[in-house]
Amino acid sequence: STFKRLIRRNARLDAAALAVGSRLNADVQSLEQAESNAHQASSILQTAEGAFDATADILTRLKSLSVQAGSGTLSDADRVSLNVEFKELAAEIDRIAASTRINEQPLDKTLALDFKVGTDGTDDTISIALDPPTTASLGVAGLSIGTQAGADAASADISAAIDQVVNRRALIGATQNRLSFAGDNLAVAAE
Repeated sequence: STFKRLIRRNARLDAAALAVGSRLNADVQSLEQAESNAHQASSILQTAEGAFDATADILTRLKSLSVQAGSGTLSDADRVSLNVEFKELAAEIDRIAASTRINEQPLDKTLALDFKVGTDGTDDTISIALDPPTTASLGVAGLSIGTQAGADAASADISAAIDQVVNRRALIGATQNRLSFAGDNLAVAAE
C-alpha cells in the first residue's frame, strides 16, 4: 500500500519517521482486527439467535397444544394423541440446543463469551452469558398434557418459558447492537 511504501522510503531519510509510521501501522492493523472481531462476534450471536428463534416457535406450538388439551371438549384419548406431539416437540428443543455450536461448544449449557473489540485492556471486551434454551433450563422438562389438569399446569409453565426465551433473545439482540456500534466506531478509528 501507499502507506507502507511511504514508511520504507522515509526510513532511509528519517529514522524517527520510520518509528512513528511503524507504530501507526500497528495501531491501524490492530483496530482493523478488533473490527473484524466485532463482526465475527455478531455472527456467532446470530447462530445463537437462530436456536432461540426455533425454540420460541416450538414453545408457541407447545402452548397451543396445552390450551387445546385443557379443553373439556376433548376425550382422554384425544389428549394422549396431543401429548405425543407435545413430547416430540419438547425433545426437539433439547436437540436444537445440543446441536447448535458456539465456538465448538453446544448451546445446551451456559456459555460465557468474551469478545475483544478494541486494542487496549479489559475495557475493550464485550461479554455475554448465554443461558441454554433447553427444556430443563426453561422449566418445561417432563411436562405432560395427557390430562386436563396436566395441560393446565403445562400452559402456565410454558408461558413462563416463553418469557425467558424473549428475555434471552433481547439480551442477544442488545449485544449484537453493541457489537455493531463498536465495529462501526473501530472502522472510523482505523481510517
